[in-house]
Amino acid sequence: MCLIADNEALNALVARVGKENGYEDAGAEFTGFKDFKIRWSRTYTWIRMEVSDYLKNTEEAILESILRTLFWKIKGVETDYPEETVGYLESHEFVEKNQDSYIQRARGLTEDDSGILEESMRRLRKRRLVRKDADLRVLWDSRGKDNVGSSSTLMKVAAVNAKLRDADENVLDFAVYSQVAQVQMGFNPRNEGRATEYAALLDKYKGRAEAEKVLEGLGMTLRG
Repeated sequence: MCLIADNEALNALVARVGKENGYEDAGAEFTGFKDFKIRWSRTYTWIRMEVSDYLKNTEEAILESILRTLFWKIKGVETDYPEETVGYLESHEFVEKNQDSYIQRARGLTEDDSGILEESMRRLRKRRLVRKDADLRVLWDSRGKDNVGSSSTLMKVAAVNAKLRDADENVLDFAVYSQVAQVQMGFNPRNEGRATEYAALLDKYKGRAEAEKVLEGLGMTLRG
């Protein structure tokens, strides 16, 4: 098994795949973005990529498939990541390797030391709204924004605005559910149908209207 562990190996891989796609001068480096992404700048024959360092120490075949998919997208050809690649990005291995770094980079995400979020998750599981997931981390978001919360599907992190720490159970549970549901929908590179699926999941929460009214009164918005 060959792992792409440093910029030298990454650069060689991008140079090879880039040349196959018409770029005589192609290179890349790992970059510590907060979110998982790949950014590039290019001309007709030159391209440079900044690749999320969450992909460091990834099997060459997996990383190569991601790069090939991106080069096709740059050409304007709609294509999907191979099933094996999506499987890796959704795997316990990927989460275990990167989740702590994501939480640290996100800043303002903190553990619940009073068990409030844990109790909320128990209630949601009892209502069969969420499933148990050993990789899932539910945290407070203390960044002071007016969003109900934030989430990362790949990193399996759901965060709830810390201003809701003292909210009543219905409001808190809905806030937690709204973020956990995003994570448990799974990875969807194209985002096709995701908004519709998310709206249908929120509709399953009895008490949604009342909770949203309270959140609106607090000036908080729900990002879908």
